[in-house]
Amino acid sequence: MSTFQFLPASSGGEIISFLSAALVEAIIFIIALFIIQRLIIVPIIKRIRDRENYIREMELRISSLDAEVKRLSEERASKMDGIMMLIKDRLEAMEAISKRRAEMIIRDARDLASYDIMRFQEELLKLEKDIAPVLAREAEKITKEISAKIMG
Repeated sequence: MSTFQFLPASSGGEIISFLSAALVEAIIFIIALFIIQRLIIVPIIKRIRDRENYIREMELRISSLDAEVKRLSEERASKMDGIMMLIKDRLEAMEAISKRRAEMIIRDARDLASYDIMRFQEELLKLEKDIAPVLAREAEKITKEISAKIMG
């Protein structure tokens, strides 16, 4: 007894041709899936990974810039401490000579210190102004690309 009893005996060749056609269609489907994977899915995944790496690089750059700003702030603070120590030493020396002369030195030192602080603040603002547009553009590009990939 044949497993294909429901088919007439003369259709044995038809079964083989049907199975052959089904096999060819399955192979074509598998090849199409492979092509779709290679041409569409793999590049999308690669772009996403590239963007993730780019984001990580930007985060590292931002953290290094933050560290640089912190280092500059600390350096400036230590310079200011050194200036203040020098001023104190000078004041003690000048106190013996003339109180009025000492007051003039204090006033000049304060002006110098405030000018130095203002210059430092200007440098920080310039640095912030230089960095902010770049970060905003990159964030906008990444957001647009991710949105396009999600929507499209």
